[in-house]
This record gives sequence, structure tokens and C-alpha cells, in this order.
Amino acid sequence: MTSTTDDFDDALQAEYAAVFAWGLIGAQTSEDRRALARTALGRHEAARTWLRQQYVDAGQTAPAAASAYTTGRVTTPEQAAALAVQVELACVPAWSKVAASGDAAQRAYAAAQAQSDAVRAMAWGAGTSAFPGTSGGSAADTAAGTEQSSAAPTADQSASAAPTGAAPESSSGDVPAGESTADAPAAGDAPSGAGG
Repeated sequence: MTSTTDDFDDALQAEYAAVFAWGLIGAQTSEDRRALARTALGRHEAARTWLRQQYVDAGQTAPAAASAYTTGRVTTPEQAAALAVQVELACVPAWSKVAASGDAAQRAYAAAQAQSDAVRAMAWGAGTSAFPGTSGGSAADTAAGTEQSSAAPTADQSASAAPTGAAPESSSGDVPAGESTADAPAAGDAPSGAGG
């Protein structure tokens, strides 16, 4: 890893939280969005795997995930969509830090992941922003008081086990309008020289 370990740690923790949250989102979203949730879960699992491989390639041990994460109450499709926006926007700055400091292949992967997360957040209801996932937001969002929160689900140290969520399935190809299947590298699609 040529980036600081903290950058990779932050991105990996964001991906751990995203994988946890997308299982919950998939279970609570409307039936017509369930395939999109499975696709998002698969994308975050692939990103988590890629990040863990970066540690292996550097001869380091990746930090472990928390046993559970605090997501707030999620029992309706609307709450699931709000959590989806929150999770995606929380991943953007974590990946942006890796994109700013990794080697060339890591930067390319991280930039594509940050872009995909921002697009996915918009597909689930986030407003537009010049800097998605940051407190800066767009001038219009700030003026209107509609700036999106970028707080990720937080690790719940008191929980002993994570609940099971939607099982990952192969990507169905269902992608929201405006999001391309090429927006995020899939498992095994790491750029050459980046984690094999």
C-alpha cells in the first residue's frame, strides 16, 4: 500500500458498515427496489474484498469489522432509502482519501468507487452536491436546508453478532437510471497491479 494505512482503514470501515447496512436495506426496501439493493450489496462486498486484498499484498493484516452497527430504526421502505443515501454518502469521502494518496491503480479503483457511491446515493434519493458525502454540500442544498448527512452507521460494540440480511446474489444488471454497471469495479476487476 502506498497510501497511508489510515486512508485504507477508513475506506475498509466504511465498506464494512455498508455491507452490514445493505443487508438491512434489502430486507426493508420495497419489492421493486430489492434487486437494486442486492446489486449495491454485491458492489460493496467486492470493494471490501479489494481493500482486504490490498492489506494482504502489503503483508499487513486488515482490521476486522465490528460485530454490529447502529443504523437507527429501519422498518419501512422510506427509512431503508434514507439509510441507503446515508451509507453511500459516507463511503464517498473514505474512497476519495484513497484516491488522493494511493498508487496509480489504487487511485483509479478508488475514484471509480467514490463516483459509483455518489451516483447510487442519488438513485436512492440524495440531492446533488458538488462534493457528495462532505459537509460542504451544494450552495442550493445549504440554502434550502436539504443538505444530506454523510454519517455512516456506527459500530455497535455492545452487540455480539450482526443480524443476517439479504444474501448476496449475482448482479441482476438492474441499475437505476443514470448509473452504469461500469461505475464500480466488480469483484476481480481490480486495475492491473492493484491487488491481483
